Amino acid sequence: MVTSPSFLLLVFLISFLGHAVQANISNCCRIGISDATKQIVLEKDQITCSISNADKFEEIQNKLNLQLNGVTQKLLCKTIYKQCCISSVKSNFCTTGIELGQSNAICSGGKNDIGGGAAMECCDCCKVGEKAASKREDCDAVKFKNDLCTHAYRKCCKDKEQEMPIQTTQTPQRKTCSDIVCDKASTVSCGETNDGPVCHCKDGYFAGLDKITCHDMDECLANKTICSVGKCQNTMGSYECVCDVGFEMQDNKCVKSTDKECRKGFELKDGECVDINECVTGAENCHSDLMCLNVNGTFRCIEPQNCHSKYQAIYSTITNKRYCEDIDECAIHGNQICRNPFTECINIVGGYQCKQTRCQDGLKLLNGYCTDIDECIEQPGICGEKGRCINLSGSYSCICNEGYKPDPATKKCIDVNECRLKLHQCSYQCINTPGSYYCKCPTGYEARSTKACNDIDECATGGHDCSGSERCFNTYGSYRCIDESCPAPYYIRTGRNVCRKVNCYGNPKCRTLPTQSIKWSHYKFYRDFQRHGFVFTYSLSGFGPSWNLNFEFASGNTDGAFEILQTDTRGRVKVRNSKDIKGPKDYELVFRADASDAVHGHHQRFVYKIFISVSQYPF
Repeated sequence: MVTSPSFLLLVFLISFLGHAVQANISNCCRIGISDATKQIVLEKDQITCSISNADKFEEIQNKLNLQLNGVTQKLLCKTIYKQCCISSVKSNFCTTGIELGQSNAICSGGKNDIGGGAAMECCDCCKVGEKAASKREDCDAVKFKNDLCTHAYRKCCKDKEQEMPIQTTQTPQRKTCSDIVCDKASTVSCGETNDGPVCHCKDGYFAGLDKITCHDMDECLANKTICSVGKCQNTMGSYECVCDVGFEMQDNKCVKSTDKECRKGFELKDGECVDINECVTGAENCHSDLMCLNVNGTFRCIEPQNCHSKYQAIYSTITNKRYCEDIDECAIHGNQICRNPFTECINIVGGYQCKQTRCQDGLKLLNGYCTDIDECIEQPGICGEKGRCINLSGSYSCICNEGYKPDPATKKCIDVNECRLKLHQCSYQCINTPGSYYCKCPTGYEARSTKACNDIDECATGGHDCSGSERCFNTYGSYRCIDESCPAPYYIRTGRNVCRKVNCYGNPKCRTLPTQSIKWSHYKFYRDFQRHGFVFTYSLSGFGPSWNLNFEFASGNTDGAFEILQTDTRGRVKVRNSKDIKGPKDYELVFRADASDAVHGHHQRFVYKIFISVSQYPF
């Protein structure tokens, strides 16, 4: 996960809190990451990372059994939740942005949206990183103010470097024992290994993850029977056994007394040596101004004011004096007094101790300390076949292959449905595949490298069935076969798309045909064809004032989609669509211009066949 500086600052501040509070605040982060992942998988249009709602916060607090005291801790929990949630969302979408950048796709996404903005930003920074690699620039030399951008830049830069010819670089110098300092109190010496210098720990200590720091081993917690029936007290690098009454120390273990004689301060009862309460029996010799406090095997004389809340003053009918007795908080309150559910209450004179007995999820108890569980080693394949496990403190993360993302329930890498998340560039239909997708186009189109649907020119490729007398006209997504043959036997072709009437001398039937010429024009448009998007200008010239000119649609304009617009110039008109047209739609307009001279009885006609195809799709 790519973390922001503000989030790292909050983690730094948490380190100053107590262990119990740290555990609770860490849970606030975990639920933030979990909520973010759930929203991503559900493919919500707008991802939110706030628990300002009081009921929502109470629900989270009860769910995690959080023990948050005071306004400050609750505010810190909300802040950590939000930062972890945002960081998780940005990390997931940044991976998508890197994939777009490395595929040389167009960087897109909503700048005001958490995920879309991160995807777009990482895509842009990825492309900058690839350019830097192509120039042989140092991928680690550049650092942006935004960690997301830096992460995308360096990943794409280094991935690009691997594709380029290898250049000889200087191997960084490894650290040695002279570069580190081993703690004299807990370590024996420093040794050199293939992984670098290591501090060898003394007996009673164990090595930390850094292999340099040695931690005290809690022998009492590691082996609860180490003192047999006695009480074990941990010390730095070792331990001590305090035997119960009726037992004595032999070979550093408490064994039952065989001579039935008890040491001073204890007496034999029912075959067992039990502590004598000198404060009750009167065996104490405290001054009248002092109070007697019983301890195991003896007593102490203390000032009356020191018999405070951890003790209770009791009157002895034997000595007719008040004495001070320890309060067993553990017996009264049980483990609830420790608040932390992972500890056990142990009573001591004048108070109590909360001893760690188990750990939260992701950690295990080792030598008295909660240490991280390396799920990657203990559970091979935990991320599935399409992911790589990265161990984290108290958890783990799955780095998924391109086209995959962590499942919120199992964390295993599952396929990213680019089609449903609209992370594709298909102009018609997106088909999801494991780890990727492909674009499907309607009949008459094909998807090329841009993944946009491009029209297939059937006329150019020979994929049509037009006869030799027909002209193939390519349209968006299809084609039309148009008969442009001249009507026999009175017309001849005088141009590619023009037929004119032949000389009719000596042929009365030919003379009766008013049409002088027939022409063809072809046009194609995308779907949602706007009003006045088509304009065809026609001019009829060479006729004097005695001639009457008339323009009309002979056929094809059944729905009145087109109109003839007169201009200021005599004999000049414009044909245009008078309203919006939504495809698919085909028109075959027969437009004609008639010129009549009533004085001399002449009549001429000119026909224009206009073919218009409006596509079914916007591409």
